[in-house]
Formats: sequence, C-alpha cells, structure tokens
Amino acid sequence: MDLINSIFELALQIPIGILAGAGAVFACVLTGFFIFLHLVKRMNPYKRALRFYERGYLDKALMFTAVELDKNPDNRKALEMKADIEVKRNLDEAALNDYYRLVGFKRPGDGVNVLKIKKKMLLPLYRNEHLLELHTVCSEILKSEKNDPDALYYMAVLYTGQMYYREAVRLLEKLFIKKPDMAEARFLYSVVLCQEKDFSKALSEIKRARSLHDEDLYRIIHAAVLYLSGKYHDALAILRSVSRFGTALFNQKKAYFIKRLNAFCLYRTTEYEQAASLFKLLYNETKKWRAQSSKEANK
Repeated sequence: MDLINSIFELALQIPIGILAGAGAVFACVLTGFFIFLHLVKRMNPYKRALRFYERGYLDKALMFTAVELDKNPDNRKALEMKADIEVKRNLDEAALNDYYRLVGFKRPGDGVNVLKIKKKMLLPLYRNEHLLELHTVCSEILKSEKNDPDALYYMAVLYTGQMYYREAVRLLEKLFIKKPDMAEARFLYSVVLCQEKDFSKALSEIKRARSLHDEDLYRIIHAAVLYLSGKYHDALAILRSVSRFGTALFNQKKAYFIKRLNAFCLYRTTEYEQAASLFKLLYNETKKWRAQSSKEANK
C-alpha cells in the first residue's frame, strides 16, 4: 500500500498539461496498434506464418498462426504448424494440447494424418515425463507401423527406465534394421548393454553413437564404459576433454557424476593425491546437499 500511495502522490505532482500530452501520445499509440491488428487480420496470416516458418523466424510464425487461428479456429495446417513451433520452443504442454486437438478434429477427408501427429507427440510426451501417455501413443503407432523407429526408440526408453533390459535390447535391435544410424538409439543401446554387463559391445556402440553425433553427455558415458572396461587412462583422457567446458554446463547431478567418475579414474591410475582431494570435495558437497535437503524437508 505504501508503494501505491507513493506512486499516487508522485502522479499528483505532475502538471496537468504533461498528463494531457502523455494521454494524447498513448491514444495515438493505441490507435496505431488497433490499425495494425486490423491490417493483420485482413492479410492472409497463415501464408505469412508459413513464410516466416520456412525462413526460421519461429516467433513471428507463432504470432501469425495465433492470428490465423483466432480468425479460423479449424485451420488444421495452422494448428499443426503452431504445435510444431511450440515443440521447437520447448513449450511442450501447449504443443500437446494442440496435437490432441488435431487428433480430435479427425474427420474423413479433412487432411489430418493422425499417425503423423501421434509421432510428433512422442518427444514432448517424453520431455514432460507423461510416461503412461507415451506408452499408449507408442503402442498405437506400432499397431499401424510395427517397425516405426521413433516409437520403437521411446518404447525402449520406457523399458530401460523400468529395468526390462532384455526387452529394450530386442526393440533396439529391431529399430536398427530400419534405421541403423540413429545416434540416440545407439547411445541408449550402449547404456542398456552396460546394465547387461556386456562392456565390450557397449564400448563399440558408444563409439558409433559419438561418430554419428558427438556431445558432452555421450563423452561422459563413453568415459564410464571405458572405466567399467578397465581402461582407466582412456576414461580419464575423455573426462579431461569434457572438463574443458566446465561443469557449469551440466545440472548438479551430472556435474557430481563427472567429479565422482574422475575421482575413481584418478585413484585407479595411482594419482592418489588428486583422487583424495576430489573425494574430499565430493564428501563436502554431499554433506552440504543433505543439510539443504533436510532443511527444505522441515519447512
């Protein structure tokens, strides 16, 4: 209330002429805005959205799809484009709402490819951890296309999370028949093979994944597989290449995993002093996190 009163008092000190001038300016801006909206509605917003989308101007494309859908709520193409952009912008819940709306629109001859829409739903469902829905959608896709790579991949992810490793291996091997160079599937395969303690094959798969798409997470898992294979110096070399970018790039769990793996590698390569220093750091961090967690739990 004090802040509101202060603003009110300040407003009372402004000369009336200035307020009138400001009001005129505001009225002009408002008029211009309404003219702009009127012109936008008169042009073809969908074609403008499509043009911006093809050029990579996603925010502008999203704005024009919204204008188009306000004018024509049943424009399936505009709604699909809007959902696709929302996925690219990590607006997954909004995208899923739009995809479900598209599936609900399905009528004979309306041009909506329900199977294609369901395939597009897989990534946002996974990212938002809607795992039951993800399983349902994957099953529906696989009923129509039993070897669809994306559905097989996400089903394998679900089985891995539930520790059904043999089933995950079966699905991934089926996937590779149709899409052998799917990097994320090769990465997942290496993780599953580690759980099955087939480290030699896991090493081969993570190398292949990195040859297709190299990123820091793949390097970390590569180092972990090398460590499990007893190749400690090689694991340490890869970890040092990751550490060049700094653990600030990773979330807390990933950063902790890197430090822990690094400490074990240092110990195994007889660099005891560095290993001890890193283990001490990890101990202090763990102690601090537990204290914070306990404090938050008692709130």
